[in-house]
Amino acid sequence: MSKILNLDEVSSKEERVLKIKGVEYEMSTMSVQDFIDMSRKEERLVELGEDAPISEQFVLYMDIVGSFFPTIPEDVLKSFTLEQLMAILDFAREIESGADEVEAEQKKPGKSNKK
Repeated sequence: MSKILNLDEVSSKEERVLKIKGVEYEMSTMSVQDFIDMSRKEERLVELGEDAPISEQFVLYMDIVGSFFPTIPEDVLKSFTLEQLMAILDFAREIESGADEVEAEQKKPGKSNKK
């Protein structure tokens, strides 16, 4: 008897949609390469630190948001307020951090880590 893992049926647990001025933009499903690229952008932000030019930081923030929501046109990305941009980043990062939260919960004392 064979076991089959149908990756066509495996998808993100939660779909996220961003609504801006009545237009909906779906958050893309992140591939392993997308995750690596995103992590590198986040690492670059950390490397820049607080002393880096704010313009460079926000260019990276816009690039990160554009990676999460690739169908958002650049002119729409540039029209966000700073509060909107940061809210979108937080919204998108919730999915990214979800795996970390599950892992942390499983490692709590008294929790079984067996699968």
